[in-house]
Amino acid sequence: KQRLTDFLITHGNEAGRQLAAATLQVGLGDRLRGDRPAPASESLFQEYAEVLETGRPLERTYQHPQLNVPIWVKRSRIGDGVLTLVRDLTQQQ
Repeated sequence: KQRLTDFLITHGNEAGRQLAAATLQVGLGDRLRGDRPAPASESLFQEYAEVLETGRPLERTYQHPQLNVPIWVKRSRIGDGVLTLVRDLTQQQ
């Protein structure tokens, strides 16, 4: 069995791209972990890996600490990857 080491970011909606760029300085075509040992990228990697390995979706809403906006996130396994849906909930408050 191959060991999972990273995820390649291949698609993204506007909210997801803004969130990734602001917090991890990554974008389409980049790797989630890349060469950054940042705690944020490591915790996200663990979430992605859990969803991929278990097939169980992860859904949560939280106040983003750097952007100070409410965010809704849902991660689901799709084939051999993970689909992440992101929504900025600012307009819904």
